Order: sequence, then structure tokens, then C-alpha cells
Amino acid sequence: MKKRVYVLIIVPFALLCIMLAFYLLREPEGPIPSERIGEAQREEGLTRVETKPEDKVSARFFEEMGVVQMEPVAVPADVTLPDLNGRPVSLSDLKGKILFVNFWATWCPPCREEMPSMEKLHTRLKQKDFVMVAIDMQEPASKVEAFFKEFKLTFM
Repeated sequence: MKKRVYVLIIVPFALLCIMLAFYLLREPEGPIPSERIGEAQREEGLTRVETKPEDKVSARFFEEMGVVQMEPVAVPADVTLPDLNGRPVSLSDLKGKILFVNFWATWCPPCREEMPSMEKLHTRLKQKDFVMVAIDMQEPASKVEAFFKEFKLTFM
């Protein structure tokens, strides 16, 4: 009787373990997320930019974040705007850097909500040729300065 009880317990447990092993060792179904990005590129006629060997770290970083590096569609116009100190800043001054541009306003609730996260990103990447530029939508510099002080923002 004891053998029969052990068999009724051990056999189902062993079968469950085998089924779990097969499940865990099976091939994933469908493409992994980075392959899905590649498919979306092909469907929309986009191409992935080949990364130089020295850029492999930044390429891996972008891939992990789901960012696809692409060839420029057109050369951007060389826009020049004043920073908070009144000094002119041109896009051409930032050539060769990873540029994060954000258009915002102090009165915009989503803008106010995203600024702390943007500051964290800026702090984390500023040593890696990363530049964050926030372009305020036509508000006085004094209002923008007060906003930057309130949120302790250090990017441009």
C-alpha cells in the first residue's frame, strides 16, 4: 500500500517536472523585440545604420532602449537660439553628439511631469556625447529660469 501511495505522488510530480523542463527549454515563439523593430523598419522602407566597432556600447544601449538608429533623411537646418544666459546655441555646434530635443512650456502639465525624468537621463548620459536641449515655446527667460531652479534642471 505504501508503494502505491509513493507511486501516485512521485509519478505525477516527475511528469510535471518533465513538462516544465520542456516548456522552459523550448524555442521562443515569434521574433524577439529587436527583430520586431527590424521588421517594422523593412515594412516602412527604413534601414538600420551600420555601427562602427567603437560605437558598439552606444549601439547596445540604444537597442536595449528600443531606439533604432537610422540614416538621416535630410540635413537639418542650422537653427540658432539663445540659451538662458543669452548666448547663441546652434545645431551645428552640437554636430556629432547624440541630441535630445524637447519642445515644452512651463504651463504644460505633461512637460512638468517629464522634466525630472529628463534630468535623470541627462545626468546619466552627459559624459557620453549626449546633449539635451529643451526649447521653451515663447515664454520669458525669467519664467523659464524660475522653472529650471524649481525643478533643479541642469540641461540646456
